[in-house]
Amino acid sequence: MPRPLFELDRCSPATLLAWTALFWAGNMIIGRAVAGTMSPIALAYWRWVIVTALLAPMCWREALRRRAVLVRSWRILLLLSVMSTALYNSLTYWALTYTTATNTTILNSMIPICVMFGSWVLLRETPSARALAGFAVSLGGVACIVARGSPTALLATTPNPGDLIMLIALFLWGFYAVLLRYRPPELRPLTYVFVTGAIGLVIALPLFVVDHIVTPGSPLSAHAVAAIAYFALFPTLTATVFYNHAIDRIGPVRASIYIHLVPLFGALLAVIFLGERPGWHHLAGMLLVFCGIMFARGASVRTRGA
Repeated sequence: MPRPLFELDRCSPATLLAWTALFWAGNMIIGRAVAGTMSPIALAYWRWVIVTALLAPMCWREALRRRAVLVRSWRILLLLSVMSTALYNSLTYWALTYTTATNTTILNSMIPICVMFGSWVLLRETPSARALAGFAVSLGGVACIVARGSPTALLATTPNPGDLIMLIALFLWGFYAVLLRYRPPELRPLTYVFVTGAIGLVIALPLFVVDHIVTPGSPLSAHAVAAIAYFALFPTLTATVFYNHAIDRIGPVRASIYIHLVPLFGALLAVIFLGERPGWHHLAGMLLVFCGIMFARGASVRTRGA
């Protein structure tokens, strides 16, 4: 059995997951910092070009050996590639052109609720009353953030389009996370990332070309290059390795609680690097989201028709 990369066994799962949350928060902060310098589609596309290029030397042989598996599972691999590589990242960077990094990192805490919703739609898993109550509380937290703390703002004004785009991206991720159970188990995690990244790049290429033609381009700056390199190396590659290794040691349920560090790190980084100042509605919304998730965590589900 190959030795873990970077001697990961010497690091505690909590340490690995804390670094993962920091990298994910940094994705939002840097995405916000370079918003407007490149189109969201270009940022997401070049991110995955680097990821697949770095993974190719380690993964192409296994992908070739498993070509029968890839052919057999092409439908689910295509769907997962479109949802993650082609859509989720582009939507996230698009949202960051309209809203703050603080908002996006706090809204990111909705992922467990989005996964619950995806399970209800795709797997016919009916959440219990407790889970629904937790969902309602978390939704109230999101409404508090989107409405900037004003109870009448949702009806009186148009919400920030960036917040709405981010919510769409999060629910898309919820469906993606549920569908992950159908990915071919024969592929190692990094090979799966390589394969879906390569497929997603092929699918997104026409959109990237059209975007390059239609969107007025600006010269590629050093800041944009550094941002794309960060997106590829840390929130994608390093975070994936850390997260998967931690899950193998403590399980997905215990690991999932560390996602709550993302908005905490994100808010801190936004203050330090972007000069954003979180308001009371951010704190209130964060608390409601957390309370809803923690309340729903112990809830059970049942399958309709079972």
